Amino acid sequence: MTCSFLENYRIKKAVNTVKLGGIIIYPTEAVFGIGCDPNNIDALKKVIDIKSRDSQKGLIIVASKFEQILDYIKPLPKDIEDRLKTNWPAQTTYIFPASDILSDYLIGGNNRTVAIRVSQNKYIKKLCDLLGHPLVSTSANISGMESITSYKQAKREFQNKVDYILPGKVDINLKPSKIVDIFTSRVLR
Repeated sequence: MTCSFLENYRIKKAVNTVKLGGIIIYPTEAVFGIGCDPNNIDALKKVIDIKSRDSQKGLIIVASKFEQILDYIKPLPKDIEDRLKTNWPAQTTYIFPASDILSDYLIGGNNRTVAIRVSQNKYIKKLCDLLGHPLVSTSANISGMESITSYKQAKREFQNKVDYILPGKVDINLKPSKIVDIFTSRVLR
């Protein structure tokens, strides 16, 4: 599915917002997500504050392709890397050993691991391709509350709390991505 001229314009506006350290809300596969640059500590703090989220929980990162995640994880055995390349893009988030460069705000207090998904969602792909790196993706909601599934809801709840809300649609028939440990294949959510 391609993006229209207006969608491309809006996506570029979202990308510029992220590059300037801002916080965006954008459509993901099943819900709207709150995003920022995963390398910007101030932006990570803002996301945690906006969600009223426990900073020990960590945040998910989304990417448009496997190569974008390499700086965020420790080196993988070839068999696991090959499995990922055949399984992704998909609606599965994997838990990896985190690179030493990642902020505690991103990984939380969870034994130096990071949750990452390579997505086939058109908005995520375009955002990450234009950024040239992954994007934080945590559900657009206050911690413990229902996730947001429409642009109208996102605007109503977060208009004055984030820097930009990217219009779009999610597939309300999908469930949020499952989360799987990359080494044990244990499903965590």
